[in-house]
Formats: sequence, structure tokens, C-alpha cells
Amino acid sequence: PVSAGSLEREPHDLKTGEQVRWRTPLAQSEQFWKGWFRGISSEFLSAPAAKLLILAGVDRFDRDLTIAQMQGKFQTLLMQGAGHAVHEDQPERTALALLEFMRRNRIIQDETNQLPFALRNLNPTPPCC
Repeated sequence: PVSAGSLEREPHDLKTGEQVRWRTPLAQSEQFWKGWFRGISSEFLSAPAAKLLILAGVDRFDRDLTIAQMQGKFQTLLMQGAGHAVHEDQPERTALALLEFMRRNRIIQDETNQLPFALRNLNPTPPCC
């Protein structure tokens, strides 16, 4: 992996071979990165609602999440083969998991197994790959 701040040459689109450029100057936001996630596990665990955590892997579970998961305080769904953005890498599977979670927790009462029309014809491969 190459961070946006350390590119020595422009990356190329894997499909077309064309040169691509970063649209967002990510390096300028680096000072805020740690703050975005500091305390996020405790905030998640303290929410007074049913919880579903969808991940590509559990390698980044901290102590609080590990203990809470063992105690059954939230549901974990691992999306094998997904990357950083599981909702983009596996959109249909993510949508189905959310629908099932909402049905089981009586957030919605839809008995069909049909996805909403807008989600039925999604391509499971993100446009970048």
C-alpha cells in the first residue's frame, strides 16, 4: 500500500492503464486521523440499541470490542474477501445482512426475501477493480 502523501509517481488505473490523480489531498487531513477513531469502540458499545458490526476481519478488534463480542453485546458479521469498504466491495451481501438484522430486531417487518428494487441488480465487483 502506498499512502497519498508518499507517491513518487502517479498511479495507474488497473483496468485501462491510464494515469490517475488523487482528487482529495489526504495528507492534509493526517493530523485528524487518530481523533476520528479515538473512543469509537466505547461509543459503539454504549449505544442503547441492537448493534451489528460488519467487518472484513477481526484483526483490529481492541480489548473492549473483544470482551463485548464474547459477552454477546453485538452481532459480528465477517465479510470474507471484502476490503476496507465492505459495503462497496460486497454491496448485495451487506444489504441482505442489514435487512436480516433489521427484521430480527423488529426494526422492519418485511417478510419477503426480495431486495428493494434499487439493490436488485448491483454488480458485486466495485468499479475500481
